[in-house]
Amino acid sequence: MAALILGTASLSFYARRIVFCEGDEQSYDRDLYSAWFDDSKTVVRPVGSAEMVMRCVSALRQSNLVSNLEVFGIIDRDFHPDEFLNSLPTGVEAIGLHEVESLLASPPVSAAVAEFMGRPTTEESYAQEVVAAFTESDRHRVILERWKRRVERLVIGVVASIKSQGESLDDIAARLPSAFTMETWEFSPTALLAAERARLESVVNAASTDTDEALKLMPGKALLSDAARAAGMTSQAYTAFVIRSVDDESDDRARLRSAVRAGLTRYMPAIAEAS
Repeated sequence: MAALILGTASLSFYARRIVFCEGDEQSYDRDLYSAWFDDSKTVVRPVGSAEMVMRCVSALRQSNLVSNLEVFGIIDRDFHPDEFLNSLPTGVEAIGLHEVESLLASPPVSAAVAEFMGRPTTEESYAQEVVAAFTESDRHRVILERWKRRVERLVIGVVASIKSQGESLDDIAARLPSAFTMETWEFSPTALLAAERARLESVVNAASTDTDEALKLMPGKALLSDAARAAGMTSQAYTAFVIRSVDDESDDRARLRSAVRAGLTRYMPAIAEAS
C-alpha cells in the first residue's frame, strides 16, 4: 500500500484530483469513471476492494505528501449494510445502485441507448423487466448475503468485548459460552434475517416497484444482458458503447451523451461532481 500511495502522490505534479475506485485497470469501474470525469486534471486509480479505496483515501488525505490535491473514493453499495455505508471515511461515497454494472444497465441509461439504436423502449417497461428477471433463488441469495454482512460486523463486536480483567486464560475460556449465547446479545440474528427479507420483498414484490431501491439491493451484472438485448447488442458491445457515450462529444451523439449522463447522474455520488 505504501508504494501505491507514493506512486499516487507523484501524480500531484499535474493532477488536481485523484479518484480511487474499486477494480483494476481492465475493470468497468476504471473505464466508466475515467469517461465520466473526462478531465486532464483528474486521475482515476483502481485499487481493488472497497476496503482498499477507503484506506487509500484516508492515508493520502492524512499525509503530508501532497498539497492542493483533492482526494476522493467511489465504491459500490454491494451487499454492505446501511451502518457501513453511513460511516464511510471523509471523501468516500457509494454509488446509488448495487454496483457499477448496475449503473450501466440502469433503466434511464438502457432506455437512452435503445432509443438511439432505433429500438425505443420506455424506462418504465424496462424497469418492470428488470425486476421480473430476479428469480426466487436470486432473492434468497441476496437476503442471505446481506444478513451475513450485518451479522458479521456485530459478531466482531461481541468478540472485541471479550477482554481480560486480570483473569487467567482458563477463566476467560470458561465464560466464552455465555458470551456467545444469542439471548444475551443486544441484537437478534433471527430478527435481522427477517428484516432483510422484508426489506427486499417490499421493493421487489410491490405492486408499483421502486426500481431504484430494488437495484440498490440486487446485483446488476446479470442485467447487462437484458439491457444489451433491448438495444440489439451483445453485452460486451453494449457496455463499451455506454462508456464511450459518456464522453462522446461528436455532434450526432450529443443527445445520446446528454441522456446517458443524465441517467447516470441519478446514481452518482456527490463527490463525482466535485471540482
